[in-house]
Amino acid sequence: MSHEDLQEAVHEKPFVPFRILISTGITFDIHHPDQFALERRSVQVVVTQEQNGIQTHRSLKIDLLHIVAIEMLPRVEAGTNGHP
Repeated sequence: MSHEDLQEAVHEKPFVPFRILISTGITFDIHHPDQFALERRSVQVVVTQEQNGIQTHRSLKIDLLHIVAIEMLPRVEAGTNGHP
């Protein structure tokens, strides 16, 4: 995936959530621009997980060569409880 394609997705105004697919088949949903930092040859993705009622955050660095696709996700309007 090109740096320019990713830059366009993350800087969309207003922000549009998107999904990235990496070469291992794993996907990451980006719902807020703060979850995603585009670097020269990689991206930093912040992943939030909840287990036993405890939320944890971790950051993953992914080489751009491993990002094979991006898919725009539907926007969730405020006050819809997560339903488009």
